Amino acid sequence: VVGILFKTESFCSVMKGAKISSVSSHRRTFAFLSVVLFSWFFVIFLSPSLSSEEVDTGWNGVPIETDLNLNDVATLNTTSALVVGESGKIFYTANSGNNWSEEESGTIQDLNSIEFSGVAVAVGDSGAVLIKDDEVWIDNSISGASNLYDVSIVSYQSIEDSTIFVSGMNGEIWKWNNNSWLDLSNNTLVETDLYGIDFFDEEEGFAVGADGTIIATFDGGLNWELRSVPDEIKNYSFYDLALIPYKSEYPVRLFVVGENGTFIRSDHKPSLTVGYDWIVWNTNINTTSTLRSVSYSSNAKLWVVGDDNFISLTENGGQAFINQSQPQTIN
Repeated sequence: VVGILFKTESFCSVMKGAKISSVSSHRRTFAFLSVVLFSWFFVIFLSPSLSSEEVDTGWNGVPIETDLNLNDVATLNTTSALVVGESGKIFYTANSGNNWSEEESGTIQDLNSIEFSGVAVAVGDSGAVLIKDDEVWIDNSISGASNLYDVSIVSYQSIEDSTIFVSGMNGEIWKWNNNSWLDLSNNTLVETDLYGIDFFDEEEGFAVGADGTIIATFDGGLNWELRSVPDEIKNYSFYDLALIPYKSEYPVRLFVVGENGTFIRSDHKPSLTVGYDWIVWNTNINTTSTLRSVSYSSNAKLWVVGDDNFISLTENGGQAFINQSQPQTIN
């Protein structure tokens, strides 16, 4: 049984899926036997108040019957979610994790990340890319690609009419557009593993990875520029990012998380877009655990998860955090 945690909270929208992973010797290995499942819905019946000695963080265990590692989760709506993991495993719940069913993925490759934006797309080792078309997973894998670590869905009308970016080993980035995969890897200017990728629109996007790597593009990935990071974190690997929009006009904030409790933020300014100036708030988050994922419901309210069962919530953009870490028995 692999444990999954389910979070209920009133008056919040569904968040971006959490990514929990680590990489060693150019191969992805997984530190957790759990996935943090973020899903939000209106609370109909409120539970009785707890005594002053008890702390209710709102997390409930919703385990899946498997011995394999589960690597990522995506919420589809307020009660439904998909989880991906080793050996091509995909699990689905329609009732907030009370019951899970296994779906036929058609692959035995480890699946490392999944995103939902009108359609579910999962990526994994050896260039594996799966797209869920109605109730069937379609194999849209990239021939010759390495292990893929993250996916960003920019637009989707159909498989033929969609724009999707994926990132992976050794600076590898691919773009699905005009019904074919375009290799952008020679344009990224880096050879480090890229663990996270996120696009605001078809032109502007960021990727983060090993050894303090942050790269950005303003032309849909044809050209990338390496962004400077503060000296105190430049040698740490970054595992995830959250590019937060403002009324679909421009990215208003960019958050990046990584090794040694790294949590940094870049704000949009009248004369400068996000990704140039950084605020380092490692001491605020009060952990040295590696942070694997960051997810948001607004530009100020975010959850971060990481090693050692670390879970923390900020409601003011990183100025302060509320520790919601789970007992070590959760694994």
